Amino acid sequence: MHAILIHVHADSNRHRGACPMPLWYRPRRNRPRLMVAKTKQCIDCEQVYPRKEPYFYFYAHVPGGRRYPSTRCRTCHGLYTSQRKAAAIEEKATRPRPDHCECCGKACVSNTVLCYDHDHTTDEFRGWLCAACNLGIGKLGDDVTGLQRAMDYLQRHYVTK
Repeated sequence: MHAILIHVHADSNRHRGACPMPLWYRPRRNRPRLMVAKTKQCIDCEQVYPRKEPYFYFYAHVPGGRRYPSTRCRTCHGLYTSQRKAAAIEEKATRPRPDHCECCGKACVSNTVLCYDHDHTTDEFRGWLCAACNLGIGKLGDDVTGLQRAMDYLQRHYVTK
C-alpha cells in the first residue's frame, strides 16, 4: 500500500472533473489541497508502517518546509546504504580481499574483518588491514613520521631481557 495523494479542490463547486489550468498558473486560492495517507509501504521489505519519523527518514526537497518520507523504512535504508558503500569499496580496491592482514600478517578468522585502507589526501587504495592495524595507523597520524616517532619511542625504552 503506497502513499496516496488525494486531489481535493478548495472550492469544490467551482471545478468539476479535469482542471483547465496547470497548478502553477492558478491563483493560490484555487490550487488543490493535498491530503496524505496515514501509512506507507517500504519498497524493499514491503511492510506497511505508519507514516511517522521513527519508521522513515524525512527529506525536505521543496521550499516551504514540506517534508517527504524516503521510499525505504529505516532498517532497509541502513542495509541499502551499507551495501552501496561495500560495493563502492570493492570497486575502488585494486586487488582482491586476501585472507590475512597485509600489515601484521595475521590470518583472518571468522570474527575478524579486513578494513579497506586508503590515503586520506589522495583517496588512493593502500591495502587490506585488520581492525587493530587500521586503528593503530590511524591513531599515529596515518603517515610515516607518526610511525617513526612511535618506533623511536619504543627503541629508547626498549629493555633487552
